Amino acid sequence: MRRREVLWLAGLGLGANSLPARSQLLKGAANQTAPGGERLLSPLYRAAGTKNFTPIAWNKAWMLAGEQMSAVRAASWSPALRRVERLGFYLDSGLTNEEAYAWAKLARLTGGRLERRGEKAALAVARALDTSFGVPAATNHWLELPGSKAILIVGSPHNGSHPAYKSVQAAIQAGAKVWQLSEGGTTPGVAGNSLVLSPGSTLAVLGGLIRYIVVEKRADLGFLDIHTNAAFQLQPEFDFKGGLFSGFDPKTRRYDPDTWGYQYLEGGKPARAEQLSDRGTVYDRLASFYAPYTPALVARIAGVSEGLLVRCWREWTAPEQRPASVVYSLDEAVAPELVEQQVRAAAIVSLLTAQVGRPGGGIVLVAPGRNFQGSADVGALGGMLSGWCGAPPLPNEDLVGWVQRWGLRGERRLIPLLRSWYDTNQPDFGFSLLGTAAQADLPLRDSRLDVLVCVGSDPLRSEDWPLEALKLLVVLDSDATNRTARFWQSRPAAGTAVLFLPLAHPSEREGTITDTGRRIQAVKTSGPPQGKSQTGLALATALWNQLSNRLATSSEPRDRALRFGRWWSDPTPAAVFAELANPDLRTLEQVDEAAQPQQFRTATAIYAGASYEALQGRQPFEDSGGLGLYPGYGYLWPGNVHVIANRASADLEGKSRIEPPFMQWDGRQWTGPDTPDIPNADKPAAPAATRSFRGTPEGVARLFAASYALGLNLDTGIAFLNAPTPALGPLPLYYVPRGSRRSNPLYPTQPEAPSAFS
Repeated sequence: MRRREVLWLAGLGLGANSLPARSQLLKGAANQTAPGGERLLSPLYRAAGTKNFTPIAWNKAWMLAGEQMSAVRAASWSPALRRVERLGFYLDSGLTNEEAYAWAKLARLTGGRLERRGEKAALAVARALDTSFGVPAATNHWLELPGSKAILIVGSPHNGSHPAYKSVQAAIQAGAKVWQLSEGGTTPGVAGNSLVLSPGSTLAVLGGLIRYIVVEKRADLGFLDIHTNAAFQLQPEFDFKGGLFSGFDPKTRRYDPDTWGYQYLEGGKPARAEQLSDRGTVYDRLASFYAPYTPALVARIAGVSEGLLVRCWREWTAPEQRPASVVYSLDEAVAPELVEQQVRAAAIVSLLTAQVGRPGGGIVLVAPGRNFQGSADVGALGGMLSGWCGAPPLPNEDLVGWVQRWGLRGERRLIPLLRSWYDTNQPDFGFSLLGTAAQADLPLRDSRLDVLVCVGSDPLRSEDWPLEALKLLVVLDSDATNRTARFWQSRPAAGTAVLFLPLAHPSEREGTITDTGRRIQAVKTSGPPQGKSQTGLALATALWNQLSNRLATSSEPRDRALRFGRWWSDPTPAAVFAELANPDLRTLEQVDEAAQPQQFRTATAIYAGASYEALQGRQPFEDSGGLGLYPGYGYLWPGNVHVIANRASADLEGKSRIEPPFMQWDGRQWTGPDTPDIPNADKPAAPAATRSFRGTPEGVARLFAASYALGLNLDTGIAFLNAPTPALGPLPLYYVPRGSRRSNPLYPTQPEAPSAFS
């Protein structure tokens, strides 16, 4: 099989390495793209208080939906929150980027509440990566895994066919040491090296691994000194005694930034110690915090052999087993607090061993759903706006207050987003039209709703949605199983009207998706939508037209966002992607460094530089260098940088610290097989590889996440949100799942981890 064919199949969700026979691959590709035999191909309607579904015309279906949504908007509009309390939109993670963006935009313009499947888990991962590496997140791609010599899988494989696991098999065949920490199932081929842990103990095992790296001197001190905050001096008041960090207020559940922070030199720069091990450094405090996580204690907590546990730690951290990666298998059912702490601990492990910023190392995320990353990037998460620029405003918060929370970088990405949504001359660019998000918001399934619109997902797949309390349920799905019919036939007295509308199968929906390695890829279709089914983009446009026509002459405050809202005259995937990425932009820095960000309309600034037309033509080429980067396939945000913070693979003089050489300074510019991850790629760059993590205000990765008084990135000059963390600090705090009878054997009085995002 030719390499370019292999990689094309990988884009369909198949492994590009250690491949089975061609016939098996083609069969797998068909299974990924071919619709099932039982499909919904025509709109159906169930009137309130009846048993059966009957056919309904599309125009009548949208008229009915428009009437109900207009009524609920009038009845439950909250002026204080600038939103409709009883209208909800629930999106699946399998929508294309364009579909997810269009529906998220529609939800926010109508004032409805928005949620995506697995939202809390997605936000937890983002917080952990932001805390450690800054924005954008520093994940590596699963295509790099065959080059890893040591792999630690954290979690159970929720989808054994995911291409990441095929890449793991390729690494095993090449001689890699692969271990798995699992509280459930194991990955094929890893059974002999799989530690089956007691429930809730994965975090303790990762804490023990951090201690092992420090005590057994497996940490790369040179990397830590240059590329992390390990040598930064903390405030002398910071300490950890009796199960509590100093400065913690149990009433507010927040930390005093004067205690939880750095010491500063004159000029606002964090003070550095001469030696990492000096008293009061981040590295010293980290070592002290993890000191109790001895092999004996961790083995007892996890319910595994101490000998096997230490062997796992020893083999994964062996200096000759480089590069080494952590594959984090996300389980959306795990408590978000625990997900955040586990990813944070994995990040600390990767930083201590200097595996971040190099191919085949760092963290690889495996998540459920066809477009878990992309749908989050483009704003389908109710708790985060498009492009990860920041969260929706709080009640009574204006643009100035929002910028104080999210920094100048957030503002420079938010204003082009607002201009993509609204045509208004208001000085705040339409910020006052945005619906707010209250801190105490409940998930949609626990909220009192009158109208719920589910796109790409049938809520009956989850049994705890209170569907009978709704006035109208709109389900857009391609699955025509009898589940929906049986449910409502057994509840003939329910006062819920149901529209069951046919969404085209994923293989019939053109657009783009973005995998968890940040690679944006064009999606090819097998043909037009079958029957009367329609794409998610067409369905969003039909509902927009219905609502905007109804409210075209309205003067009500609740309808201002719809009146000023911008929609596409020809809503093709290309047109929507142009709004996401703006084809006139070449790099993210054009937005981040803009003196007048209002000159741009771009809804997802991190996609700047990507082009829909170019993605259609970016066919796979050879894997130059054999590193798993595949530079000719897709586009990785930001700036087509495959390995974020790749300058961290070099020393202070710009010479590569790894073999084979990766990114290096040739006296004039950074060169290597990847796009240089530098703040100003088109300007002269200094050879020093310091401040290689441009996504943090400190310019370095964070073993310990302190409040940062200056809030100004020293490389870019861009102001970040002031004191963006503690965001859980030097994790992990030993976490006990709610409802568990297990006690905390280390710190019984430890509070739940605080979050700067709460």
